[in-house]
Amino acid sequence: MGRKRRVEYEGAIYHVTQRGTGRGLIFMDDADRRRFMENLDLAVEQDGVRLYLYCLMSNHFHLLVETPRGNLSRFMHRLQTAYTLYFNLRHDRTGHLMQGRYGAVLVKGDRYLLNLSRYIHLNPVKRELTPQGSHRQRLAYLSGYPWSSFRVYAGLAPASEMLDDKPLLALMGKKQLAHQRAAYRRFVETGLSWSWSRLEQESGVGQPRDKASERTAREEKTILGTRSEAMRRVAACIEPEEVVHRVALAFGVEEESLFRRAYGGNARAAAVSMLMRHSRMTQRAVAEFLGFGTPVAVCRQATRLRQRMAEDSELDAVIKQLSAAWTSAG
Repeated sequence: MGRKRRVEYEGAIYHVTQRGTGRGLIFMDDADRRRFMENLDLAVEQDGVRLYLYCLMSNHFHLLVETPRGNLSRFMHRLQTAYTLYFNLRHDRTGHLMQGRYGAVLVKGDRYLLNLSRYIHLNPVKRELTPQGSHRQRLAYLSGYPWSSFRVYAGLAPASEMLDDKPLLALMGKKQLAHQRAAYRRFVETGLSWSWSRLEQESGVGQPRDKASERTAREEKTILGTRSEAMRRVAACIEPEEVVHRVALAFGVEEESLFRRAYGGNARAAAVSMLMRHSRMTQRAVAEFLGFGTPVAVCRQATRLRQRMAEDSELDAVIKQLSAAWTSAG
């Protein structure tokens, strides 16, 4: 019997998990984790995925993502292939790094989203600290763990361009962002004293799926696919024309110049990146909109921009400021 077909559609939200082969390590050190995060950032941008949560462990990882283009398989293939090639080359190994098929569970409902986010963010504490650890030790480990999205959510680390934390924070019932972050931090910290089994039960992880999982993809989309009102309020993408206008202002160039070929120019490359990330356009759509010859040329522009940002702090600041303005406006 063949594998069950993935349920994929535009706007679906998934809890994605992936383990190493034989539960082996997929991150040997922080250099591996940094490379994975770079690959994740690139895949999020190129495939127009909205990343809500992440948590990297030694032998597995968790992601909470939305796929406005209905392209989860493409996104995961891009992410896993790039990282496996890097890992095998760096550690002089061959073969599969990830164990079988990644897990992807459709997410439904505000309460489920919040409880699932707490479960994901508490993974490092529950998996890596002994049960005998004091509450203070668990609290310190949670607040200091650098390889999950919790520190950004709790206001303990700067906002991340690739992480969209506003929808979940909006569920905290506060108006000001600082109050939302404080409330979310308290919400997660309440789980520090819970047993692992209680966290799993509250989040629905490991529970048998209901009868909806046996229905057709179209029925499952209807039953599980509706986003929460909070998600829907902040999900609107930016119109391409607005992206072009803002990028032109930020770089002090004419809007028309972004539609012409320019060697070495950062403004047009920035427009490419912003259109894919904030207008959720495909590479092909960006190529047609800005007048590139092929989607491959668009991909190259995005890659070169990322390389330049790593070398040029001023350019990096401009791009992040642009992106942050749209994210906060959402």
